[in-house]
Amino acid sequence: MLFYREGFREPMSKEVLIRQGPAEKFIVNLRSGTTWWRNIKQASERQIFHLNSPYLQSVNDVEISWVSEILALQIPLFDLPPGVSGKK
Repeated sequence: MLFYREGFREPMSKEVLIRQGPAEKFIVNLRSGTTWWRNIKQASERQIFHLNSPYLQSVNDVEISWVSEILALQIPLFDLPPGVSGKK
């Protein structure tokens, strides 16, 4: 489970890239309305980014609406319903 500052949205900036480092420390909301948890990399064009993960498919050439820093990760105390966790 991810805990992040749901009400605290900040614009994408160089400071976000510096604070993130090599980790996946931000929830990223795209202009398309989708939300991802990935490492953010600057693309060759200004205001265009790539979202990478060593475990999941990359999302390339996207515009970011806002980001929110992840505060904590926690393993659920009970099993989630089928379909929610990806288990069948």
